[in-house]
Amino acid sequence: DDVTIAFCAVTFAAGVSVQHFSHTYGGDTRASSTLVDAPAPFDASRSFVLFSVRQRGSAFDDGNDQFRVVPSGSQQVHVEWGLRSIATGFHWAMAYQVVTMPAALVQHVSGDGFDRASHTLVLPSAVDPSRSFVVGSHATLALTTQPVEDLAIDWSLVDAGRRVRASRANSASSTRSSMLLGASIVQLPPEQRVVHAAVSFNDTSLVETTLPLIDANDTATAVAIGTGAQFGGTCSDVAAAGANINAAAFTVELGTDGSVAVTRAAPPTMLC
Repeated sequence: DDVTIAFCAVTFAAGVSVQHFSHTYGGDTRASSTLVDAPAPFDASRSFVLFSVRQRGSAFDDGNDQFRVVPSGSQQVHVEWGLRSIATGFHWAMAYQVVTMPAALVQHVSGDGFDRASHTLVLPSAVDPSRSFVVGSHATLALTTQPVEDLAIDWSLVDAGRRVRASRANSASSTRSSMLLGASIVQLPPEQRVVHAAVSFNDTSLVETTLPLIDANDTATAVAIGTGAQFGGTCSDVAAAGANINAAAFTVELGTDGSVAVTRAAPPTMLC
């Protein structure tokens, strides 16, 4: 099937450093985490991690799709995943970017055993939501079949910047799994700002919703970051025929007019 990918390359004029590195993993089923060395030390209170993953080998299931990835110490990244059922173990390739912004303040929070529709993590110190954003990750704990509701998490700042909330599907699935949550909350310097908005949709065709957020003159120095979760109803498990994976993946694009377009694939069967 065709896959639509939307991306933006962010270039900082000065004052920001980015480390790029990668590793491949082929471990046994007993392992649930690993530490990866960054090329050079970094200040975790000013840094956050972006990552991508590609499954390798010939054995796959839906259990090695999600990872909790957070900084560890001053030169490592801690990668965690759920214990799953593949007898031949896990095999994947991961790429990391550790972004260090000396003028920003970054707080890292985590939580285990998240088995509800939403969960909040308390920040060590409140942040200003008008100049803060969340970089979140999650891993699903042991299940042999993963419901579609576990594939995506909607991250948001709540309680006037005192907490970060992780939300997933509110379906009544009996197989809702327990999760590991990790989030980095980045507060930018006072001269920069973050605009928060939300959109919900349910359609059988491609969906594009424009949200006029910023002045068109600002688009050359802005970036759109989105998170989302299937909301309402009950969706098929990933392993089921015709599963609604469309509920777990979407593109977020910033238009030249300052709007934001959110697009997902057309549901093959049931609406999510």
